[in-house]
Amino acid sequence: MFLFQILIGLAWMLFWPLVRYENAADCTGGKPDACTILIGSGHESTANLAIDYFNRGVDWGRQGRDDQAIADYTRATEINPELAQAYQNRGFVYAKQGRFDEAIADATKAIALRPNFAPGYTNRSYAYQGKGLSDAAIADASKAITLQSDYVQAWWDRGNAYNAKGQRDEAIADFTKAIALKPDFVAAYEVRGGVYAAKSMHDEAIADYTKVITLRPDFAAGYYNRGISLEQKGLYDEAIADDNEAIALKPDYAAAYNNRGFALTRKNRNDEAIADFTEAIALNPKDVHAYGNRGAAYERISRYDEAIADFTVVIARNPTSTAGYYGRGIGYAKKGQRDEAIADYTKAIAIDPNFAKAYNNRAWTYHLMGDDAKGLPDAEKAVALAPTEANCFGTRAAIYEELGQTDKAIVDYRTALRLDPDHQPAVDGLQRLEVTPRAVAPIAPASH
Repeated sequence: MFLFQILIGLAWMLFWPLVRYENAADCTGGKPDACTILIGSGHESTANLAIDYFNRGVDWGRQGRDDQAIADYTRATEINPELAQAYQNRGFVYAKQGRFDEAIADATKAIALRPNFAPGYTNRSYAYQGKGLSDAAIADASKAITLQSDYVQAWWDRGNAYNAKGQRDEAIADFTKAIALKPDFVAAYEVRGGVYAAKSMHDEAIADYTKVITLRPDFAAGYYNRGISLEQKGLYDEAIADDNEAIALKPDYAAAYNNRGFALTRKNRNDEAIADFTEAIALNPKDVHAYGNRGAAYERISRYDEAIADFTVVIARNPTSTAGYYGRGIGYAKKGQRDEAIADYTKAIAIDPNFAKAYNNRAWTYHLMGDDAKGLPDAEKAVALAPTEANCFGTRAAIYEELGQTDKAIVDYRTALRLDPDHQPAVDGLQRLEVTPRAVAPIAPASH
């Protein structure tokens, strides 16, 4: 599994220090002590006292002292309940803390005080997204766009909300608009690249990630994400190069080791891949994907005990992992532990009744056990689920051959060869049956 890494800042419009009514400059940012002196002086007007608290809240926020910031924004609203900026900023801190209900309440109050101020709506949109309320988030971001059509944040927020709903085309359109308004908007390129990748539009994704790297050459996830799309296009050398860059920038980047390992397996460099998966596990022992990938690499070099151990970890961490049961089933089958293999394939099928490869492998295992009558229904199911997979036809052909159904076996072997002209088991099967394969054009595999 590939996990896209995304660069996203907190999407919230924040007000900076306000100028006091006498235009005094000693409590307008960066000087919380000066604000404290004014607050304690007893000589401030009510209007200025609210601003003093607000400005000190801004300074606390800049220092990461969120609770103190909230306290000062609250005091500012108590002194001046009409100070929209204080609600706006307090809502920002609430959202930062994941307190989205309170953030929504503050954004709503700010909107009531300033109904034509677009950032009030984007702030609430962000908080709605935090609660998973994508429709409400879209509505608020759309209102912000209506009020201010060139407001980058509104297009960005709505794009994220559309993306959360799975409306990828709409998300791409909004991110594209945000980029048009702000051509150096790194996060928009990064997220749009992720949406393109989710739509299997990998050329477009690669272009966006390349732009990210151009704008932020020190951003490791830009290389990591581009590497994923390169892998999806079968460009494994280029993917490995990107993962190398990601790891150089971030030596503890577990996901990059995992992805580089995956690309290395595709180059049949399994020992190096295993080293990468092992490093990924050391850096992030909770990530089951590296265990599964390492298990598959172990199987490629016939280290079946290690493979079984890794897939057992996958299953223990995720009991509904079809890949875990399927992978361990292969390991058991290769070791001749066929009952255990059948049990694992059966479990994978129970979890995913449309898992064609599990049916095919269980059918082949029954065939190896001499129980072709039991394997035939599985082979037929595999062919029905995966009508472009040569292996499935090859398995059914072998079972037909063993059952004495020669004509059906010949048809399936020939179909396997049309799907894959290099399918050696089909060539061998036809030779056993003293049949010459017909010269037919191969069938292009269907995309899934």
